[in-house]
Amino acid sequence: QLNYVRSLKKSDGSNRYDYMTGRNKVGFTAEISKINHALGAQVVDTHNNQYGKADAQAIYYRIPLRKPFINNTSKNNTKRLLDWSNSIQAPLGENNEAIYNEINCGSFTSAVGTKLTLSNWVTPNFVRYAELLQQLIPSCCPHTYFTSGQAEIVDKGLRSLRVHRENADVVIGLTKQYVGTNTAAARSISDDDTLAKPLSWFNWPKAPHPAEIGFEESLQTIRNLIKQHTPDKILGIVIELLGEKSGYVAEEKFLQGLSQIRTETNVPIVFVETTSALGRNAQSLFKTSSLSTKPNMIWWFTGAQLGHVFVDDQYYVNKPLTLISTWDSDEISILRNYQHLLAANQTLQNKTATIFADKFNQIKWPMPKHGEGLWQVLHCLNSQQVQNIVEQAEHSGLTLKKCTGNRIVICPPVDVSIDEMNSGLEILKNALSQTTTS
Repeated sequence: QLNYVRSLKKSDGSNRYDYMTGRNKVGFTAEISKINHALGAQVVDTHNNQYGKADAQAIYYRIPLRKPFINNTSKNNTKRLLDWSNSIQAPLGENNEAIYNEINCGSFTSAVGTKLTLSNWVTPNFVRYAELLQQLIPSCCPHTYFTSGQAEIVDKGLRSLRVHRENADVVIGLTKQYVGTNTAAARSISDDDTLAKPLSWFNWPKAPHPAEIGFEESLQTIRNLIKQHTPDKILGIVIELLGEKSGYVAEEKFLQGLSQIRTETNVPIVFVETTSALGRNAQSLFKTSSLSTKPNMIWWFTGAQLGHVFVDDQYYVNKPLTLISTWDSDEISILRNYQHLLAANQTLQNKTATIFADKFNQIKWPMPKHGEGLWQVLHCLNSQQVQNIVEQAEHSGLTLKKCTGNRIVICPPVDVSIDEMNSGLEILKNALSQTTTS
């Protein structure tokens, strides 16, 4: 029936029907309803007083005969906007051609229609994504958990550590770090500097960031904190390799010192790769892969409703369902991130992050700057300077991100072109010039 109705045409040759409709009597049609649902039936409405009886109900359904219509005008063939404010949530910028093509050929249709979550289902798309991820993640942490967001990464990662460190309930972090604010654990690791109080729910200790006081003093503070709480009470030391809000970089000497502390105390190390992943660090897909110091765990928020915890053999929990969450991400986000990973590999081959960093560092900035590759942060004098620069850049077509602590985050898409780099940096230079002059 479906094939026959699908084949019917109008006099001009176009499809006569988009849907096949029908109704099922509630309570008497369980078997045929299952068949209809297997064919994609969607319940449109439920009506009473059916079949000539006051107590009879029927569901009215329709089965789509073809994939949803894609509005081809949604693909803007003109130059994309210069949005350098949202590289985590939109790693490939707006209206990306690869993702648009996947939508247009129907790759996202089933995922959008069913909204399956990975705590309940495994689809072929998920399997293909997992296979790709397996080939790309740092070899030191070969196991992965799926989460639905940035803060949930923190909770699941700490739970995995807690299984192996039953007496531990303290996390040591650094000032000026950020791992989200939607759970108590994430709020307690994220620095509450300039943010609304109370943020640090568990009052977990933080050592001064080595970018501000030097790596030796920062390491000594971490040693003192471990001694104060005792090693068996520490879940782990969390280090943001490239500061999402500060741009501070965790240098190799500091990380090597952490490795020595781990050897002395057996306290695990966690790297946060939210900003340094996808080749933004200019060296490797994940910065961990190019470092001599290897962590026990990596936290990576990919944007949308997907995050990953990569973990080594020592702290992996291999019993199924031990760390299951309500959602564990969804298929739409996985399909999206599959394209991000492919684009990031091309970014590495093109040396995009290196080229951008070189161009960025050639500019004589009137304020301190910190960052690496495709993630740079300007530390301004005050909020008014931030406002002036951002507004002036926006007026000229470049969107930047204002951040707490009088900072401006500059994070182009992973696939930013040379022309876009030149245009955006020229706008930024002009904004700085006009702001300084005024």
